[in-house]
Amino acid sequence: MPPRRRTSVHTVSQIGKKVAKELAGLQQREDRVEFQNDMEWLQEELKKNPEKLKACKSVVKMDTVDTWNSLVDFNPDLAGRALSRVPSKHLTQVFLPSLGGLTVQELAALAKVDTKAPYKILQRLACIPLTMPLGPLNKEQWNNLFTNRVKSLGDTVPEITFDRAFEINWGTSGHFTLEPQPPEGEAASTHVYTEIIFRSIRVPLHDDCITFKGNWTIQQNWNHMEAELVNPSRPKELRFLCRQFFSPDKFLELIPKMELETPKVPENAAVVHRMAIEDVKLQGSAASNENESEVESVVSASARSSADTTASVTRAANAKQSPCKVVCVAGAKPPPKSEMKRSASKAELLSRLEAEVCE
Repeated sequence: MPPRRRTSVHTVSQIGKKVAKELAGLQQREDRVEFQNDMEWLQEELKKNPEKLKACKSVVKMDTVDTWNSLVDFNPDLAGRALSRVPSKHLTQVFLPSLGGLTVQELAALAKVDTKAPYKILQRLACIPLTMPLGPLNKEQWNNLFTNRVKSLGDTVPEITFDRAFEINWGTSGHFTLEPQPPEGEAASTHVYTEIIFRSIRVPLHDDCITFKGNWTIQQNWNHMEAELVNPSRPKELRFLCRQFFSPDKFLELIPKMELETPKVPENAAVVHRMAIEDVKLQGSAASNENESEVESVVSASARSSADTTASVTRAANAKQSPCKVVCVAGAKPPPKSEMKRSASKAELLSRLEAEVCE
């Protein structure tokens, strides 16, 4: 049998170029389909809610966002958002592994079982609520800030334990623990907890009418503010916030509040907001102060939501793709085509506004 001829580098290169070209064509077709779907969705949404057209126009007038390096900074859209919006990928691959104790592979497995696991671990280690501001957008500054926060709470990072199914044991890994632990073989109905421990501080469990037996458990033990001591047999009636057993002053001393500077709102956001308000005022009649505040709230809400709902439309627009259908909105009059008619329409509008103001 003759020896098999080896494939040349040139042949491999040609095949690679052909495959890359085909993939690029498929990607372009997929982008066109996605763009068309987005335009049809936007058309239907504006037909259902014609009042959103003015706010939508103000968003379209927005200047393009400056390019940003994803390896250095978080998405600029996260400015002023809550800590819960920090990317999970950053937590599992960069921040949490840098603290030690958990590897990237272990964190990925934990996040696969519970998508909120990285955020729960962040809350447990830093003793912070996810409703607080995100903080700086620069990733290095953010890592340093929250690493210092974790280290300031203790000499060592608390250990997070999990079972073979990668489910975290929050009874031993959480903020609060109950003592004494039941001896092996003792029934939960006969065992009684007498103390609750938080950061090595022990306080007695006391209530005039309730005995905390071995079947009581601690829920949301990753959150020091919302962790609850619950009786599983009567969860709606018998539940206590764990922090209520500690004096407020002592609790605040154990967990100092983390102060963050509120990030500045981008300059172009204020300009777009002002443009939107002026556009609404020009197209409508003279409104009262109450109506103006309502318009401002609608424009602000639409501008905030546009970063998420129109991401694919923006990406397609940057590719210079045009819709194949004309968007028609029920109840909206088309603008005058000629410059003369537009000037006359504007003059008529201004005269009507002056008349109403004089009255």
